[in-house]
Amino acid sequence: TVASFEVAPRLSSGIVSPEALGLAAYLASWRWLTHSYLGAMGASVNVEVNSFGFNLALLLIGGALCCWDVRCFWSDEATRFAILVYLAKTFSGDFLAGKLDTPEWRLVLFFVFGLFGPTLVFVLAPDPPSALAPYTRIFPALFCIQAFCELGDNHLEHWTFFRHRYSFETCTALVLFGPAALGASALLPLDLFGGLTRAELTVVQHDLVVCLFYRLGNLALIAARASAEGDAAKHWGRKLLFRLFGLLRGQRVVNVTDLDLAMAVLRASDAKGDCLEKYVASPAWLPLISLESVDGPLYHEMIADFHTLLKALPSVAELHADAILLAREVAERAVREQRAVDAQAVAQLSARVFLRHLFGSGKEQLAGDQEAFERVARLVVDASWEWRKEIAVKGRADPETKQAAVEAVLELLEATPKLWNLFGQRWREPRYYSLVLQPFLVSPCINIGDIAVAMARFPNLSVEDAVR
Repeated sequence: TVASFEVAPRLSSGIVSPEALGLAAYLASWRWLTHSYLGAMGASVNVEVNSFGFNLALLLIGGALCCWDVRCFWSDEATRFAILVYLAKTFSGDFLAGKLDTPEWRLVLFFVFGLFGPTLVFVLAPDPPSALAPYTRIFPALFCIQAFCELGDNHLEHWTFFRHRYSFETCTALVLFGPAALGASALLPLDLFGGLTRAELTVVQHDLVVCLFYRLGNLALIAARASAEGDAAKHWGRKLLFRLFGLLRGQRVVNVTDLDLAMAVLRASDAKGDCLEKYVASPAWLPLISLESVDGPLYHEMIADFHTLLKALPSVAELHADAILLAREVAERAVREQRAVDAQAVAQLSARVFLRHLFGSGKEQLAGDQEAFERVARLVVDASWEWRKEIAVKGRADPETKQAAVEAVLELLEATPKLWNLFGQRWREPRYYSLVLQPFLVSPCINIGDIAVAMARFPNLSVEDAVR
């Protein structure tokens, strides 16, 4: 964008006074007020989080600023229609690409081609053909760029070139600097080798400023959302750390946030990746072997054994019924004792629910010693906090607390014939006792508590957003 003001005017022999099209002159003209607003407003309307009435108000302000731009610079015949040419190429290209799919943008299309454009050209301009003549080369070029980039964004978003709008910067750079770099050629669509004219360069500059503020607006919206749902600094800090990790290991790191895409990636391979799972999560889970982190043949073997275990357990409907019953008990006790249900209480509830699902009420296995059964639940919860430390990279865990939970669960397994007989003494190996501890006990203690805290902090969150 800066280069279009400070470099492009000096490369074009068609511009007599480069300083008049420089950045200082542009800022002094205050035209940037209209262009920056159009970009930021476009980002806001595009995310579709505001009401139609609010978006309509934003668009009306944008229309008023466009009228102000034309009125203030009507005396400058070379640039008076720059804002109209920008709007016309943008919305005609978007329309061709099928991007004007909301009522707001359809109203803008009507405004540009049904009111604003015809009024300027056929009512106010004394000679319409002469008024539009300066733009007969640049408009087709920018229209083609707009249609090409938006069609790519609409249908080839899996290509980074289109998804991150590098296509727009590349094509616009060719219009600005291609002629000077390549020299005259009859093959190129524009005969610009004498250089861009003042009217043509003005349109390109305004287009780039709008695009710049559209990107800044998107960045601000993303940061605001991240701040509302957590800590923006942590979000961006985590992405930066992963990037640095990838650079140090010479590996490409891709951040996947779409749930469907993440599931497709996991289904397509038995590898969880060399970044987070292999070098951070797997050591943090020790002495457990996490099904979420293990790769290759071991993953397939453990998944097969996990499904063998599932067949020996009560139905999901029974699990659901037990969970509701125990949750009601926890809530009623909290009301009686006038205390909050915190993350610790949620973790204890999770441990009790899944221990009952795995081992029954506990009375059969421990000769009626319900207190011993509750002791196992407490050990599991205490250990879950230790595992949480290392999984979240918050500190060193106490290995003795982890091992105490492992031994307690092994005692329950040995006292439960229907489970012990599945694998016998092999249950004492990490690869087998992990089938019970990781997916049924430790992970739920951590994750269900985190989800509950997220929903308590942000009551309007959907369950899916809270899980994420």
